[in-house]
Amino acid sequence: MLNLNNVSLKANNKQILDGIDATIGKGELVIIKGRDDSGKTTLLDVICGLIPNYEGSISLFGKELRDMSFEDTERVFPVPDNLLIEKRMTVSEFLSWNKERAPFYSPEIEASLIKRFGIDVRLKIKELDESSNKSLQLIPAFSSGADLILLDEPDNFLNEESLKKWERIIEASVYGGKTIIITTAGESALKDFGGTLWTMSEGRLK
Repeated sequence: MLNLNNVSLKANNKQILDGIDATIGKGELVIIKGRDDSGKTTLLDVICGLIPNYEGSISLFGKELRDMSFEDTERVFPVPDNLLIEKRMTVSEFLSWNKERAPFYSPEIEASLIKRFGIDVRLKIKELDESSNKSLQLIPAFSSGADLILLDEPDNFLNEESLKKWERIIEASVYGGKTIIITTAGESALKDFGGTLWTMSEGRLK
């Protein structure tokens, strides 16, 4: 599904990504651990097409990333760690905005996840606690119908109960054929998630 061949990126005379080679298949869970400046977030940005000026090659769904159509990119759903949300929006408005990003969005899955996390769609986002806010950001990815889900440090701000629920949701999604890449600053919170654990340091995967 995803192949990275000697992927490198330099910015402001700093090597951000350094010769990354990796292959991730359909239905795999990969967790990339690394400190904040290791390059893991940049790698996700490159994979989802936000940073096109990388060196090397990336093949996604059997196509070169640079040659992919807009319809192909809709099969990828990224959730950044620092997602900027208008806090005056209601939960319902936020979910409606996300539906426009994904042509295969499932309202049924969305409703099931909203109920599972006990989120009131009438509330404004600023009225949610940190853990509910983080779960709200993750719900569209798993409702989107995307084949590849990219989660940048999803464990941030989740309480223990919610983290356990997401562990089960991610496990079921991978079992159903979704490919999921997660980044984290530390593996302790994700120790029970299973999958393949990679370490990233100074722009290199180990």
